Amino acid sequence: MKRLATMAATTVLAIGTLTACGGSDGDSGDGGGYCDQVKDAQGEFSDLESADLTMDDLSSMGDKIGDIADSAPDEVSSEWGSVGSAVDDMVGALEDADVASDKPLNEAVTEAVQKDPDLRARLSEQMSSFQDAQSNIETVQKNVKEECDIDLGDSE
Repeated sequence: MKRLATMAATTVLAIGTLTACGGSDGDSGDGGGYCDQVKDAQGEFSDLESADLTMDDLSSMGDKIGDIADSAPDEVSSEWGSVGSAVDDMVGALEDADVASDKPLNEAVTEAVQKDPDLRARLSEQMSSFQDAQSNIETVQKNVKEECDIDLGDSE
C-alpha cells in the first residue's frame, strides 16, 4: 500500500517539475499571455512537493495546465494538453476510487487501497499515463525556457 502512495507522490513530483522549479531570469519573454500563465502557475504550484498535497490541489493543477495548453504556441499546445489530460485522468481515477479529495494524497490513497485491494492495480495502470507524459514534460520545459526565459527544470 505504501508503494502505491509512493507512486502517486512520484507522479505528482514529475508533473510538478513543470511549475515548481527555477524562476525567470527577467521578463516573461515575448510569449505574452502564455508566458504570464506559466509564470502564474509556477508560483501557484510551487508547493507540489508538499506532503499536504490533496486531490483537490491536483485537480486545480490539471485545470491550470489545460488553460496553459489553450494559450500555448502551436508547437507545444498538444504536449501541454497531453500533460493536462494525464493529470485529469489521474484525478478521475482517484475520484472513481472514492479517494478523499480533502486529505493529503498519500494518506487518502493508502486508505482507499486498504478498503479496496483491487484499486492498487487500477491506479498502477493509470500511473503509466504519467510516465508516458514525461517526454511531453521535457518538451514543454524546453519551450518555456526558450519562449519565456523561465526555467521549469532540467530540460537540457
